[in-house]
Amino acid sequence: MEGWVKIHRKIRDKGWYKQSNRVHLWLELLLRASNNEREFMFHGVNIKLKPGQLIAGRKSLAESTGLSESCVERTLTFFEKSEQQIEQQKSNRNRLVTILSWKEYQTTGQQTEQLADNKRTTGEQLADTYKKDKKVRELKEEDNSPPNRIEIREELFKSEVFNFKNYPTSMLQEFLEYWTEPNKSGTKMRFELERTWSLKRRLSRWESNDFGKGAKIPGNSLSTTRKNTSNVNRILSENYSKYPAGRPEQVKT
Repeated sequence: MEGWVKIHRKIRDKGWYKQSNRVHLWLELLLRASNNEREFMFHGVNIKLKPGQLIAGRKSLAESTGLSESCVERTLTFFEKSEQQIEQQKSNRNRLVTILSWKEYQTTGQQTEQLADNKRTTGEQLADTYKKDKKVRELKEEDNSPPNRIEIREELFKSEVFNFKNYPTSMLQEFLEYWTEPNKSGTKMRFELERTWSLKRRLSRWESNDFGKGAKIPGNSLSTTRKNTSNVNRILSENYSKYPAGRPEQVKT
């Protein structure tokens, strides 16, 4: 990939600056990131990479930097969770990494150089270089808009779910519809709000408990729980004659 990236002096103020493995990986992410929009196939889905985004695997990053794969994984998690410098959307083979501060530290500088190369007026350079606060907010909001957010994550999750060929398609579809329900703000899906997540274990539990067939699903609302309890009472009522003591006492909610 041709071109250059901008390294701000503020990197020296970071607490991790003296940890060479973190500095090395951060530079690798900057150098790999796209500097313009381009299409890319990501886990079977055609997406448009925005400036500051890259597709990378833990193995390829380890090979490029000389770091171990475990070190790469820990450092990426550190940048995401502790420093909030990146976002990751993972798949089985690779991941989509978004550098959150890209527009602040890269785009503006590149636009300024382009204006100088094209011999534009000083007024045009200032207009493109120094963004007003309102414009900056609009750009940040744009970063959170589809298609590179929840819709892509849903497609990736769907692909991972339907890779489990040992389950009925109808069960996988019910599982998918339940766990991809978005929150009120439309930024996260139900499964992303869980503290822990193992797709293999969730599917196994879903099948063994007949979730989606009237059984109580973990995380359901009180109204759903009452509905399931009502179903239990109906079944007890229909089969009360089987009990030697007569009609059983109904379950209360």
